[in-house]
Amino acid sequence: MDIDLIVTTWQTALNDRFRSGFLPIEDTIFQFQFEHQPNVPLYLTANQQTFALAPGTHPTPTLTLFVRDQTTMLRLLTGEEDGMAAFMAGTYRVRVSATCLAANPTSY
Repeated sequence: MDIDLIVTTWQTALNDRFRSGFLPIEDTIFQFQFEHQPNVPLYLTANQQTFALAPGTHPTPTLTLFVRDQTTMLRLLTGEEDGMAAFMAGTYRVRVSATCLAANPTSY
């Protein structure tokens, strides 16, 4: 699938699910790495007001999520797949940046 089409599809699917005020004021960067599509990374920049998806690799992500494929990640983001159950089953794993851990040692 074309990367621009993926970004547009995800943006559309997530527009109605975005909860303003849920995240901190400063940007949180979610980097997505896909096992079955390693050459097509995406990242999501989100804060209290808005979110935006972009193709590529962000230089300083807050969190990096490693997941099988884009379909699985979109299902997790939309709530079609239970995130905790998927995490416990090993469907995805997360790496948190050291900067984020230092700033919020009790949050993780």
